[in-house]
Amino acid sequence: MDIYRKILVIGAQGQLGQEIMKVFAQYAPHGIAIEDLDLSCPPKVVEYLETFQPTLVINCAAYNDVDGAEINTSEPFLINAITPGYISKWCKEYAVPFVQYSTDYVFDGTHKNGYTEDVAPSPISVYAQSKALMEQLCAGSYIIRTSYIFGRGSSFNFVRAIINSAQSGKDLTVVDDQVHCYTHAHDLALQTKYILDHSLPVGIYHITNEGGMSLYGLAQIIVSLLGLANTITPVSTDEYYKGKTTPVAKRPLFSALINTKLPSMRSIKEALEEYIVSTKI
Repeated sequence: MDIYRKILVIGAQGQLGQEIMKVFAQYAPHGIAIEDLDLSCPPKVVEYLETFQPTLVINCAAYNDVDGAEINTSEPFLINAITPGYISKWCKEYAVPFVQYSTDYVFDGTHKNGYTEDVAPSPISVYAQSKALMEQLCAGSYIIRTSYIFGRGSSFNFVRAIINSAQSGKDLTVVDDQVHCYTHAHDLALQTKYILDHSLPVGIYHITNEGGMSLYGLAQIIVSLLGLANTITPVSTDEYYKGKTTPVAKRPLFSALINTKLPSMRSIKEALEEYIVSTKI
């Protein structure tokens, strides 16, 4: 079966979904927005799969409100775990490859040397628990863990927020005790295609740009690439959220993902530079 004959991209209008659509454009993928497919109703999603009969499914949709998940606990589990589990089950039944994205947040952040693909999840927030459950339910599919995605299709990501604040002339206060890797959506889409092009085994893969650093360190690079001179003040996670009245989810303090299965991607600085230039910031 030609897996690219009838590609279904769920969440096609998000920042990752748009890049997936571009990278697979030669195969005329069918993209569906989350507004047009009720991910909170797994049977309806399965009904859609039965009708469309895709030969490859890539799910870019997710519940990503980390703090909101602490309040609205049922929705993240439904959208991030239960529904992908149904999709995975359908795909296995019809021998259709399924790509599902996960997160570095499935780890508790205590491994100072980073996390390889074979380390067992140890989630410390509701959002992270929903993603860890998804990994169990989608075992036997392609599960790609990534971290802090930024891309042209969205104004709602950490990189864009730093750019907006810096360009407005504001001084910045940024967390310095959380170390992560970061991922350009286009690079993530290309690596996803690499996995499928080479018929790599199903399982867990780690995909991020090279170079783990703190959020503060990332902000320094962004401001420098913009040619600006904003003052950037480092603070701890506790200091940053001090006084907040709504629930704040626990974040892993060190969750750098280590890739042991795929070719290395370009550095985060190179990816940021291309992002800033390409979006004419």
